[in-house]
Amino acid sequence: MQLVELANGFSSKVEITNSSLTVDAKSIMSVMRLGAAQGIVLTIRAEGDDAEQAVAALAKLVEDGFGEMEGDANVVSLGE
Repeated sequence: MQLVELANGFSSKVEITNSSLTVDAKSIMSVMRLGAAQGIVLTIRAEGDDAEQAVAALAKLVEDGFGEMEGDANVVSLGE
């Protein structure tokens, strides 16, 4: 899973939240629990030395549709 691999490249603690659940972005099992499908609003938060870079990189991955979507991705909201 690209998101988990990318999150693990940062030393910061990284979390992703949907409308009701917050999970560790470095755990594939936790991220799968989000049930994040197209159109779901996700908030990405990070805390640590490279937090800004982590949020920016993960947001870009989501915005780019994980490299699987043509044209513009339908990203509703990304938090910091």
